[in-house]
Order: sequence, then structure tokens, then C-alpha cells
Amino acid sequence: RRVAVRACRFFHTGESAVALVGSPAAVRNYQTWDDQDLHRRPWINDPAQIDRTPGPRTPDYPADCVVEDCVMSEIGDFGKQVAGVYLAMSHRITVRHCTIFGTARAGICINDGTWGGHLIADCDIWDTIRETGEHGPFNSWGRDRMWLREGGLRRELVALDALDPTIIRHNRIANFRPSISAGNWTIDLDDGSSRYEITDNLSLGSTLKLRDGFLRTVWNNIFVSAVPLGFHVWPADSGDRLFNNITVVAGARPGQREPEDAMIRPIRMRDPNWAAGLDRNLYWNANTRAFRVENDDWAAWQAKGFDRHSAFADPQFVDPLAGDYRVRATSPALALGFRNFAMDGFGHRMTRIAPLGGEFVERALVTLTPDVRGGEVHYTLDGSEVTPAAPLYSAPLVVTHTTTLRARTFRGGLPVGFAESARFTRVERLSRPSWLLALAPGPAPPAGIRKPTTHEWLGASLQPVADDSDLIDATGGQDFGLFVREAPAGSAAARAGLLTSDVISTCDGQPLRQWSDLDAALRASSGRSVRLTIRRHQASLTLDFPVAQP
Repeated sequence: RRVAVRACRFFHTGESAVALVGSPAAVRNYQTWDDQDLHRRPWINDPAQIDRTPGPRTPDYPADCVVEDCVMSEIGDFGKQVAGVYLAMSHRITVRHCTIFGTARAGICINDGTWGGHLIADCDIWDTIRETGEHGPFNSWGRDRMWLREGGLRRELVALDALDPTIIRHNRIANFRPSISAGNWTIDLDDGSSRYEITDNLSLGSTLKLRDGFLRTVWNNIFVSAVPLGFHVWPADSGDRLFNNITVVAGARPGQREPEDAMIRPIRMRDPNWAAGLDRNLYWNANTRAFRVENDDWAAWQAKGFDRHSAFADPQFVDPLAGDYRVRATSPALALGFRNFAMDGFGHRMTRIAPLGGEFVERALVTLTPDVRGGEVHYTLDGSEVTPAAPLYSAPLVVTHTTTLRARTFRGGLPVGFAESARFTRVERLSRPSWLLALAPGPAPPAGIRKPTTHEWLGASLQPVADDSDLIDATGGQDFGLFVREAPAGSAAARAGLLTSDVISTCDGQPLRQWSDLDAALRASSGRSVRLTIRRHQASLTLDFPVAQP
């Protein structure tokens, strides 16, 4: 209780930098994947068997702790399912003014919804998900008593474990790395994450994903990237609300050449009224200058009753190439209720170098800031150790050649905090991500959009999972198989047992990656049926499927 981790530096740790993890004995109805996968114990799926007592069973868990003004880099030398700050089975943890980069996996991970009340604020997170290729720089799960099984969430059980809302406020979170899966989302709320308040965040190079869960309120955020908003498998009456946000799609998604044309990519959203909680948002597609969600344009989207008071227009950012995403006084976002928030104050408040290195052409203007605890900054431009005898910083530095800059705060001749170091590299031409280039003034680039490839089989519509990174996440992380986009009632596929949202993994034991794999397996079959392995609701089953149409 009430432990503080302040002004610390974590570098090349084998596992997570800071882990605040409670005891499973404190969790009511504690269940894990091992129960099913290793011990063959079924999960509790009957609400009548759930312990309805709110909160923890015992006091054996962290609470009311603070992680503040820390730098965490090169995290996960040995363990890979790691984070700069990792929270599990804990309550009211504050993570504030932390700088996190260079991680094998997440910057911040909240492992479960027990017991909420966390505050994630004023952090600067980038260059994460370098080795696992899944989930986001901020990642959460909510596999609590309400998460009986996929498709069986119970809203009335949410507050049994998520006692208080978790707040994600005023963070800058960037994701520039190519990824095959959910590393595409800077803020990634997965598997039942519920009772979240997300506001005043700047998400660059990626965007927001909300998977199944309840009571997520998202307002006054800025999302700029080639990745559409990802909304997956929401339960009916989720209570989710998104308003006063700015979402800009620009450039091409990681691993793709074609510019993105979708604003939102819903997957397996069974409730036709799922977007009722979206309103007073500003959308813009810098690639196409047109709005699209699946087959809906702007008029069709609003005709469904969604985003009735929202707008599709250029947000008029002040200077995105310089990192200033405030909007101008003439921006239509302001009339919708959006309010500018500070573009600084992210990350630690010890000695700072801004920008923290990188490439430049001809010259780079560099600002040094002393430790918030007071003192004056000295620096070197040759990578050597900084002492009180080194030059005193008094005005922005002009760097004209490749070098390593080091800076440190001193007070009374004694160091305050750690030395900061940054590598500046002079180049002939800057390399910028496609989404940032698409925000530069000029005509819209050609769209050239590639539509997903689908195949009809016995009345069902099939799409390769590997062709769509969102499907990999939405179907449980498996990167092969054929996703059943639709198996209409009465179709031959449905009569044989196939359901919409199934994933056909194998046919007669052969893995399926493309339609041609299934076609070849069907042609090679010597019998009247084939055995299909189906992934359904995060469990596998087999179907003996007729080769000829039944």
C-alpha cells in the first residue's frame, strides 16, 4: 500500500520494469486459460454459480501506489510478454509522467479488470511491440466475472470486479512499427475491458480499438494514422460512448501499399444499432476526402442514426509536421465541442532533450530542460560524460553534424537525477511515415484501394484471415484460416453446421491460408465429406462437412 516509484531509470531489464501484481487468492472466481487448455477444467459459464460479492476476497493486492517521472527503455531482454508498467489484480494505481520506449511488447499493460481505479496520465510512449507483433502500446484485458465466455458478457456483473473506472488522460502514444496484428492500435482495450474513461490523448501512427466490454467513454481525443478505428464484437447495450473526438485516416496501413479508405472497421458487431453512442465527432480521410464504414458513405451512415451531429471535414491542425495537433480557431471540430489540449507535458520531468535525437537535414534546433526539482543544465556535444565543468545551457542548441548530445542537471555542483542522451544523425532526406506525409498540404493522393478478397462456398462468404490484420485480433490471434463473413440461414453451409464468424482452420488436417488451399483439399477428397477444424468462440471443434452440396 502507498508505495511510490519516482525518478527512476530502467534500462535493459529482462522482464517488465515495474510490476504491481496481486495474489490470485484475492480474486473471486479466479480462472485462467490453463483451466481449459491444460487442466481440462471448464470455466464457469453459469451466472448462478458466480460469487456475487463485490471486490476482492483478501487484502493481498497492491493499492494506492504511484509510478511517476520514470524512464523505461529496452524492456524485455528475456521475457517478451512484458510492459514498462504491468498491473494485475491491483487497485487505484497511478502511472504519471513516465517515458516508455524500446519495449518487446507493451508500454503499459493492465492485465485484468480487478479492481480498476487506475490513472494513466501525462505519459509519453512510443517504439513498442518490437518483438511480439500483437496488442498495443497501451493494452488492457478485463477477463473478470462478467466475462463468462466470448459472447456471454454480463453487464450487471461488471462492477463486481471493476470497482472504479480506469482513466487514461493526456498521454502521447505513438505506434510507427509494421505489425500483423493489434500492434496497429495505440490504445487497445481487449477481452472485456470495462469502465474506462479515455480523454485528451494524442494517438499518432495508430488509433483506438475497443473489443467486447461495457461502459467505455472516449472523448476529446486525437487519432491520426493509417489505421481505422477498430470496434470488435461488442455486446448489445454496451453503454459505450464516443464523442468530441478527432479521427484522421491518412497514408497506408503497415505492410500495405494502398492508402486506407475506411474510417471505422467494425468486426463481428452483431447489434445493428451498435454505433448509437457515437456523436459530435469529427472525421477526415486525407487519402480519399470521403467517408466510408464498410459499405456506408457519410449519408448512409447518418441515415442509420449514427453520428447525427458529427461532421466529416479537415480538422485544420496547426502544424502536424512539427508535432502540433491543436486545431485552428476556424476548425469545425470546435463547434462540435472539441477543446484543444496541451501538446507538451508528456513524459518524465527529469533532464530532457527535445527532440530526443533522430534524423535531420542541415540543422536541428534542440532544447534542454532542467530537472523539475531544480538546478541548471550542462551538456556535451561529443557524447562524453557531463560534469559541472561542461558548457552551461542558456539557449536552444543548433546541431549541424551527426553527434551524440548528453545533458544533465546540477544544483550546487551535485547532479540532480540522471543524464539524458540523444543521438542526432544528419541525412540528405528525411524519412517520414506515410500517414504524416499525407497530412502535408497538396492534392489528395490517388486512392488505389484494395478491397478484401472473398469467395462464395455453399452460400457462405469466406475471407482469408491473413489478408486482414484486424481479423487476426478479432478472431483470437490466429493468423491463418478462412473467416466466415456470412453463413446465411438456410444456406447449404449453414445447414451443414457453419456459422457466421467461424474460422475454418484446417481441412482434413491441412492448414488453410487461402481459398486455394480449401479448394485443393476438396478436390483431393476421396470421400463424400471432409473434416473441418472450426475456431468458434475461442474454442476448437470439428465438423464432418459434405463435399457435395446437401
